[in-house]
Amino acid sequence: MKDWYTEKRVSRSIFGSILEYEYLYLNGELDIDCIYLKKRREHIGTYKVADMEALFPLDAKRFREYRKDKNIKIRDCSAGRRGMRYGMLIPRAEQKDLLIFEPDQGMLLDMQRRSPGKVQFA
Repeated sequence: MKDWYTEKRVSRSIFGSILEYEYLYLNGELDIDCIYLKKRREHIGTYKVADMEALFPLDAKRFREYRKDKNIKIRDCSAGRRGMRYGMLIPRAEQKDLLIFEPDQGMLLDMQRRSPGKVQFA
């Protein structure tokens, strides 16, 4: 398989502080870091496309359904722009994680190539 790499940053402001999320996607693994005030970096996690259950566009109706489920932990790593957010459902031992992020088109196409039945487009 061809190696594929992309990097993307999204910013959002919460209560006057600026958060930036950096997505690094390489060979079917998505690394997410959070950068606080452009000074401090925190690694959020590494997620494998092979381990995900589904990747889908996140609309308000679908998000409400997942928010009601007590066995799903929601991690929002997006800038909050409607129409750009995707949800990645990742099974864990006792619960599932719903990772919300904003992938670019190249990331989506490579994820679909690696796991065709799991990726849905808007």
